[in-house]
Amino acid sequence: MRNSKVKLIVLGAFFLPLLLMISSCNKTEEISSPKYVFLFIGDGMGPAQVTLTESYLGMVDGKESPNLLSFSEYPTQSTSTTVCENRMITGSAAAGTALATGKKTSVGTISMDENHEIAYPSIAEIAKKDGYKVGIISSVMINHATPAVFYAHQPSRGDYFEIAMSLPKSGFDFYGGGGFKHRSDTLDGKVVNAVDAAKEAGYTYVNSKNDFEKMSKNQLPILFESPVREGEKSFAMPYRCDLSETDITLPNIVEKGIQLLENEKGFFMMVEGGKIDWACHGNDAVATISEVLDFEEAVDVAYSFYEKHPNETLIVVTADHETGGLSIGNRVNKYDLHLNLLKNQKHSIVKITQDFITLHEKQNGEITESQALDFVDSNFGLGTAISLTDEDLNTLKTAFKNSQNAADKKALYSQTDLFLFTAMNMLNEKAGVGWSTNSHTTLPVPVYAIGAGSEMFSGYLDNTDIPKNMMMLMGIDRK
Repeated sequence: MRNSKVKLIVLGAFFLPLLLMISSCNKTEEISSPKYVFLFIGDGMGPAQVTLTESYLGMVDGKESPNLLSFSEYPTQSTSTTVCENRMITGSAAAGTALATGKKTSVGTISMDENHEIAYPSIAEIAKKDGYKVGIISSVMINHATPAVFYAHQPSRGDYFEIAMSLPKSGFDFYGGGGFKHRSDTLDGKVVNAVDAAKEAGYTYVNSKNDFEKMSKNQLPILFESPVREGEKSFAMPYRCDLSETDITLPNIVEKGIQLLENEKGFFMMVEGGKIDWACHGNDAVATISEVLDFEEAVDVAYSFYEKHPNETLIVVTADHETGGLSIGNRVNKYDLHLNLLKNQKHSIVKITQDFITLHEKQNGEITESQALDFVDSNFGLGTAISLTDEDLNTLKTAFKNSQNAADKKALYSQTDLFLFTAMNMLNEKAGVGWSTNSHTTLPVPVYAIGAGSEMFSGYLDNTDIPKNMMMLMGIDRK
């Protein structure tokens, strides 16, 4: 009898905590289901890109502590792995596919399996079929890898024309941002244009600021293509640090997108800050900071909407991968940082290079060493605002001489004169910024979330978890 009592006590001690946990779980409120869902993707934005921006803001304010970005204070914060099907270091197409479909694939593949036989439906496509309005926004070309994975299915991200022709077939309600790369091709003996195809499918095509400001719901579906500046070849939006006050910005497009898409059923909106990645490929710290700030401002537009609909809105901010192997702190400065020096760089290295080419042309291709050093002084602050040692001057002079005969320094999304790259690198070094590569890395990326169901994005995530959790919360998961 005594042994039976002992057994009951032991069993009770084991099961009572479990019963209490079950009881507690039953009393817990159900996770909210969002009606309005935002997925913000900072292309190339690893934890160091966020830290660089926050530390720069703090040092410009004269502090030895960072000024946190708004989304860095969201209640749910975690990290996500980024490896793809066939490589540890992923690419934007494979990483984008994971974020769009919840499936891994090979490098360069747009929302298909690695054998290019099965098309993976994206969260945007599934949401559209379920009655949600859908918007796809990017600061780079709308048929670039990250936006493409939400509406196209192609074996290669380089199939730009085929991707562009998939856009009108999606039936999504709003596309906005950069234009099309390779928008025309010959099919069945005649030239076919992707914009014309979108118009024929019922899209209102807008490509001026005046018409952008007038866009309304009765014009949906809408394809907005940011105006291309005269003389520019890229169909991406310019870097934020190169924009004038009259240009349309990524936050402007997000604000307009919300106005167009808000409805009783709800919407899904993907917003890509694509030029963070481009700036990091070029090892341009100043452009990186400006693009992260542009991205933050776009997120803040969504947050303002969230404040009006806190129980119905979910905002998730993340990245597809890290670019550049960025570090804050380097061998030269050791424990010292002087990030405030970066404010002396006036524009992106791309714009500075264009201005240098213009100077060449004005001088009939003949620029003296003195003129080159003056140009560097006025564009990077190297010489007047930032004093140079004799070694620094010799480095710049040698780079200038070598640049006259050497091939240009090439990064993936920029082509920079060796002399200018040397000057930019010198500024980065003096500020305490380091780069290990012009390519991607396998570093985990940050995840920030707020709103209905945001607790689902805590812990250590894989990038495929993000769309899976979103679809589950929206009630459109495929299980």
